[in-house]
Amino acid sequence: MNKEKIILWVKEKHNFLFLLIIILGFLVRLYYLEVNSAVWWDEAGYLSTAKHWFFDVPYRPNPQHAVLFPVIAGLLFKLGFSEAMVKFFVVLIPSIGSAVVMYFLGRDMYDKNIGLVGSFIMSIFWVSIFWTTRFQPDFLALFFQLLSIYFFWKWYTMNKGKYLYFSAAFLSLAFLSRTQSVLIILVYLLFLFIIEGFKFLKRKEVWISSLISIVIVVPYLISNKINYDNVLAFTSGYSSQVESKAPFGWYILKFFKIFTGADALSFLYFVLFIIGLITLINLFLGYDLLRKEESKNLRADLFNLLILVVTLAFFIFYLRIAEDRWVILVAVPMFFFIGKGIFYCLKYFSGLSKNVTFFIILFVLLLGAYSQLTLAHAMIMQKSSSYSEVKDAALWMKTNSNNTDIIVTASEPQTVYYSERKVIGWGSDEKQLEKDIDTYKPKFMVLSVFERHPDWVYKFPEVHKDNFIPIMTYKDKNDQLLLIIYELSY
Repeated sequence: MNKEKIILWVKEKHNFLFLLIIILGFLVRLYYLEVNSAVWWDEAGYLSTAKHWFFDVPYRPNPQHAVLFPVIAGLLFKLGFSEAMVKFFVVLIPSIGSAVVMYFLGRDMYDKNIGLVGSFIMSIFWVSIFWTTRFQPDFLALFFQLLSIYFFWKWYTMNKGKYLYFSAAFLSLAFLSRTQSVLIILVYLLFLFIIEGFKFLKRKEVWISSLISIVIVVPYLISNKINYDNVLAFTSGYSSQVESKAPFGWYILKFFKIFTGADALSFLYFVLFIIGLITLINLFLGYDLLRKEESKNLRADLFNLLILVVTLAFFIFYLRIAEDRWVILVAVPMFFFIGKGIFYCLKYFSGLSKNVTFFIILFVLLLGAYSQLTLAHAMIMQKSSSYSEVKDAALWMKTNSNNTDIIVTASEPQTVYYSERKVIGWGSDEKQLEKDIDTYKPKFMVLSVFERHPDWVYKFPEVHKDNFIPIMTYKDKNDQLLLIIYELSY
């Protein structure tokens, strides 16, 4: 694309607004990039895995964690990138990249206006902004999921096999980032079956794309077999809620409201989402039109509805538990339906000028954005200093120990990441701990309020006070003890 074409592209009003949206979303995320004092348990799990693979730091990776995120992080650490720069590339860029793809996906599914609304809300979405400050793979996975959906849609509407190959490749990368991304395959299959029946199975590009996915994913499955003796090691723990007969997770439906914000202004986005859902009545009334080529919007509605249904069904009926970032894929159809709700309402004010209509849309979106950004800011700042004492203690122990020294603590991933020392837990009971002490001869032991400990653990140092020397303590501003490091004498 030459300079003249770029200038013409930018001058087009939708493209210009799109660029403003992305710049806004990027700057907001950049502002909070280094706000946190320390990493949390799951973050440290990924980062410790990265250090284990690339720097031989002693750590056993969690089999539930997919591999792509720590692989990329480890490579960047190996190249000498700082923690902030690693976060910039593996979290921030995919996070704002999701807002980028939202525009093009919404444009192709509906029109440029819906694309702009979806992109704008994703760019200021409080869940995205909050978790972009943390080392979590959810938005790397979402970015690849959106790219996969985008190319799937281009394949289906343009009937060019290469787009399905791209879709398969990006879906495989999404799976390697977060294994729950496999749910999108079910969305694809249900969509194709509803539109075509079994005819889609006759398309050769469907089978070639399946082969592409297998080639990309199989090495990961083989590594699971080698390391954990289970090809599907990432599923460990997923069925615990079912096995424990936990009730269905109907509370997960509350995320529809939670995603729109937490104050009175958030009600605006929620109402528009409900109106957008109401417009889906055309999908059911016009079901017989789905197989006609001119029914692009109906097919888009069907596809987005399937994303909602499949994702929610998995978490409500199978996993039965969820956090906001786990069900982040639901936000994609939500934001498109909010856009549909806005433009459906504007049909009743068709006599307004384009400028008045534009400012109404802008006013509505900015009110919702204020709710999103204030909630994100409050949550980020509230959590920004959490677990800083665990980090400080781990760094102190690193400075005051040798590479071969061992630490006993319940905060294993965080301590491994910061101290780069081998960590063992407190054991199942006192006898097991005494045996571990005799076997490993740990240098330090840590007690803190940040992790749960059995009651006997708190008594253990006092019972063995001749061998446990309190050497460092960390307190809050009210002089309450938060963490204590004991040095062991033998």
